[in-house]
Amino acid sequence: MLKTVLLVDPDWITRTLMKYHLRRAGYTVYEADSCTLAAQLNEQYQPEFIILDEAISTEHSNTLNCRDHQNYILLTDLPQPRTTGRLSLAKPITGRNLINQLQAYRA
Repeated sequence: MLKTVLLVDPDWITRTLMKYHLRRAGYTVYEADSCTLAAQLNEQYQPEFIILDEAISTEHSNTLNCRDHQNYILLTDLPQPRTTGRLSLAKPITGRNLINQLQAYRA
């Protein structure tokens, strides 16, 4: 199965660090700094996972049209992520924690 991720975060440092860890683990990574670009990339590449900054998620939830079978991971600045029915990870996130969560989500 393909391991593809759409990484959506306005902070380029966060995207760069996460992209590094994801690529080392064998994921193909598409990245966007806005919901508009994320919607285009989602439609074009149909990634297995979307890792979405919570600020973008709440601000533009209707712009990013996603398929029901896609897996979402919300990134939050809150030390104790809210329970939203989706996996939420608090920033800063370590590479090992990120990969472990993706692998657990895929299982």
